Amino acid sequence: MSAPNIEPGTQDCDSIQIMISRAKAICKVNTESLEIIKSRKGQKVIVDREYVLVEKQSPPKRKKVGDESVITTSATTSPNSELTFVSRDIKKDIDTIIQNWRYKGEKLEKENISIGSSYIARSLVNFQDLLCLHKEYQALITGYSKVLADYPDSRAAVAIVLKNTEILQVAIGKVHMQVIDVRNDIEDNKEVDACITCFQNGIQKMKDTGVKFTIDIKSVTEGTLTKHTSIPEFNAIEKLQCQRTFKLDGCCLGSRIEPYSIDGMQYVASRNYGIYVQLWNVRDCSKVGTLTSDRKYSMRSLLSFEIHGVPMLAGGSVNGKVILWNLITKREVSTLLSHTSHVNSLQIHKYEDKMFLISGSVDGSVQVWDLDTYKVIKTINSYMGYITALQVISRNGKDYLAVAAGTGVGVWCLSQYTKSFELSPSYYECIAYINHNNDALLAGGTENGLATIWNFKDDQPTKQNIKLGDIIIEALEWIKSDGKLCLVSGGLDGWIRVWDMASNSITSIINNGSSINVLRGLKRNGRACILTFDGNCHVKVWEEPVDES
Repeated sequence: MSAPNIEPGTQDCDSIQIMISRAKAICKVNTESLEIIKSRKGQKVIVDREYVLVEKQSPPKRKKVGDESVITTSATTSPNSELTFVSRDIKKDIDTIIQNWRYKGEKLEKENISIGSSYIARSLVNFQDLLCLHKEYQALITGYSKVLADYPDSRAAVAIVLKNTEILQVAIGKVHMQVIDVRNDIEDNKEVDACITCFQNGIQKMKDTGVKFTIDIKSVTEGTLTKHTSIPEFNAIEKLQCQRTFKLDGCCLGSRIEPYSIDGMQYVASRNYGIYVQLWNVRDCSKVGTLTSDRKYSMRSLLSFEIHGVPMLAGGSVNGKVILWNLITKREVSTLLSHTSHVNSLQIHKYEDKMFLISGSVDGSVQVWDLDTYKVIKTINSYMGYITALQVISRNGKDYLAVAAGTGVGVWCLSQYTKSFELSPSYYECIAYINHNNDALLAGGTENGLATIWNFKDDQPTKQNIKLGDIIIEALEWIKSDGKLCLVSGGLDGWIRVWDMASNSITSIINNGSSINVLRGLKRNGRACILTFDGNCHVKVWEEPVDES
C-alpha cells in the first residue's frame, strides 16, 4: 500500500493528527493479524476440501452376554440409512508455511525523524523480521504522537512511517491468509441439506426395488451468488420471474450496486447518498454494514474482487480517488490518488500471478494500479473525452482494454499500452464482453437504444448494429438461453430485452417496473439468475421457476 501522494504543506494534505490516527489504526489491525498467526503455530491449516456423499453408519449396539456388555455391529446397511457428506481435508503445516515465507514486496523507506539514538533497521526478509518491525514502528508512532507538532517537516516524516506501516499490513495480510482454513461449503448450508434430503428419498425408493449400488459423489461446489466465470445459462430466458425484491434506503438517481459473496452468503454493496457504501444481505434483505473513508468522498463506481484470498471492494469517487476496503473487516485498506475527476469505471486485470486494478475517469485518463504495491504502473491518456466504461478482453492469447468514452470506443493492448483499434466515433453508455466459441465479442449500448456488437476474431473487428429500444441503454450482459448466445439489455424505459444472436431478433421483453441502472448475469444457489437495480432503489433477483417434479 502507498501513502497519500501529496506534497507536504499543500491545502489537501492531511494533518499530522489524522495521519498518526491512521497509522495507529493500521498497527492495531496488524497486531490482531499477528496474534491470529501466532495462535495457530504448531497446527495445520486446511488448504483444500473435497466432499464425498456417503451413507451414515448405524451406531454400534450393545447386548448383554452373561455379566458383560458386548458391542455388536451389523455387516449390512439398514434400509433406512441416511446420507451425509464427509469432508476430506488437505492440510499444510503452519510452522512450515511461516518458516518458508519470504518477503517480495515494496521496500521500506528510511524515516526522516528518529525517536531515540538510532533509526529502525529496515531489513525485511522473513516472518521474524515482520514481528520486529511491527513493534518498532508501533513504538515510533507512539513517540511521534507525543513530540511532533503539525508542521510540514513533521507531516513528511509521519507520511513515510504511515507508508511503511501500510507496507507491513500487506505483508502480514499475505501470511495471515495462508494460515486460515478454507471455508466449509456445506456446513449449515440449508440448500445442501435440502438437496440431500430430496436425493435420499429418491435413493431409498430405488433401494426398495432391490437395486444395489454405492454412492461416491465428489467435488460438490457451493451454492452462492457469484460473478460468473463462465456465461450464465438459462433453460428458457422468456420464463424469468422476479423471485426476490427488496429496497435499499438512502439511494439516489444513478446509484450503483455491486454483488459479492463471502463464506456462502450473498451480499450487495450499494452506493448511497453522501460519503458511504452500505452492505446488504440478499437472503433476508438486511443491512449488514457500512463502509466509510477517512477522506469524505462520494462514490461513483464500485467493483468487488478477491486478492490473496481476501474479498475486497473498490470504490471510484467523484473526487478522482479510488478507495479500497477489506470486506471481512469492513475497514479501509488504502486510497489511490491519481485522477482529477469522477472515476466512472473499474476493472480487474489478472496477468500470470499478478493482479492489477484499472480505473477510468471523466478526466479522460486510465490508470493501471499494481495491487501488491498500490502504485500506478501506467497512465493511458485516451484523448477521447470523459470515460464511461472499461472492459478487459482477450484476443489471440493477448489481453486488451476496451475504453468507452465521450467520443467513441478504443482498444489498447495491455502488454504494450498502445492503441490497437478505434471502433466507433459514437458515444456508448456501457459495454459488455464475452469470449464464446473462439469469438471475442464486445457489445456497446448507446443513448438512442442502439447496440453495436464487435467480433474480434479476425485482424479487423467486424461490426453489427441491433435495435434494443429507443431510450438510453444503461446496462448490457451476455447470457445463454436454451444453448443459444443472447445479449440482455436494461435501460431507462424499465424493460429487460433479450436479443438472440442466432435468430438476430428480440425473443423476450420483461417489464422490470422502473428504469434499470444495473443489470448483471450471475449464479445464485447454483442456478443462473439476473440481478437488476432500478430507479426506485429496488434490487430484484430474476430466475426461472423451479420445476417441482
